[in-house]
Amino acid sequence: GEPRSGLASRRQPFPAWSSLFSQSDLTGGAVIDMMIHDYDALNWVFGAPRAVTARGARNSRSGGFDQVQVLIDYNDGKSALVDGGMMMPESYPFSSRLEVLCDSGAMEYAFRAGGRSVEMGGGINELTLFPKEGEPLRLAPAQTDPYAAECAYFLDAIRQGTPADRATPADGMQALAVALAARESLERGGDRVEI
Repeated sequence: GEPRSGLASRRQPFPAWSSLFSQSDLTGGAVIDMMIHDYDALNWVFGAPRAVTARGARNSRSGGFDQVQVLIDYNDGKSALVDGGMMMPESYPFSSRLEVLCDSGAMEYAFRAGGRSVEMGGGINELTLFPKEGEPLRLAPAQTDPYAAECAYFLDAIRQGTPADRATPADGMQALAVALAARESLERGGDRVEI
């Protein structure tokens, strides 16, 4: 059925493995650098975003907004909330989640690394469908490296001479527009910012 509302979450400890993340003037902070993937996924589900409202906390380690909640408004009363950040305790594993409520049910994807980083293995990687009627259905997502799959897709498009119609530059620009509007909302104390 038609998607109606969404919730995305992406959290991790501060990525101290690179000094770059201590420079929010270069990375944009979690509100841009980390959460842009969730904005992109939600735009794919709900269409073009109309406006955002954001609240969050600055991180003393980076100076950027590194723990943030962003409400994205879409057409027809649809909305999505993105909760993300990189201010979790060092013991917290990288985690992401996507939930979408639709007319005929809901879906939930949950990932939690087995340790501090994705590369540590183990953890949780599951997709659950919740139909309007009946029992939930748990599916096992393919255990594929998403970066390798993305590269393979683009290489195949180049080899075959066909346009790459997934993850287009326009999609990236739209996700960036959400990220920049969210940062503007944060800087303006949580004001609604039109996109």
